[in-house]
Amino acid sequence: MIPGFPELELDEIRASLSAGDLLSFVFPLETPQKYFRPYATRLSEDEKQRIHRFKHSKDAQAYSMGRIFIRSILEGFLGERPLKIALTEHGKPYCPLPHSPRFNLSHGGGWLLVSFSQSTWVGVDLEDLRREVRAKALANRYFSPAEQAMFTRGGDAGSFMNIWTRKEARLKASGEGLTVPISERCTLTESGWQYEAVKADRYVQGVVAYPGDKRIHRVFRRSVSDFSS
Repeated sequence: MIPGFPELELDEIRASLSAGDLLSFVFPLETPQKYFRPYATRLSEDEKQRIHRFKHSKDAQAYSMGRIFIRSILEGFLGERPLKIALTEHGKPYCPLPHSPRFNLSHGGGWLLVSFSQSTWVGVDLEDLRREVRAKALANRYFSPAEQAMFTRGGDAGSFMNIWTRKEARLKASGEGLTVPISERCTLTESGWQYEAVKADRYVQGVVAYPGDKRIHRVFRRSVSDFSS
């Protein structure tokens, strides 16, 4: 069973990933823990220790739920337990087994976004649009001249977030993160990248980024009301 999505079958997920589809799952941190608790024993000792090192309980909960969800998909796809999840030199998590799907996770505004692809690297970013940001100062520091022009035309926090989430997702897909000068080496005007918008709710929106040709993107979403009955 897929945590939080009991109606989905692993065979369906496996077939979609094998066909080259991009799969994204959006669900709230308020998803009942009964869906995740049975899988908690699958977490590695390193993951369990990291959970205890988080200063904020929401961050610990998001990490725990995210890793449990990722493991449930990968273990079902690969048919192997326990599953090793390693880190690249820049800290991007991945499964080193051959033919394993790539994945990425982000959380914000009480929501989680997890995306998978077997055929390309993927990066995601999820942002709460209500969060106060120093939009102009950040744009001047991190945006390329072309992106600054895009921001100026929009001129508000929404315009800033639209650009910022794409850049974050793009950097997470390539695995570089903030280790590169993102105003120069990562710009939305570069070719060869796709960006898919994902909406959690009215105020929490995200982006899935991946290189190459456009693919079928299937989004599975849960809301708090889905678990109220």
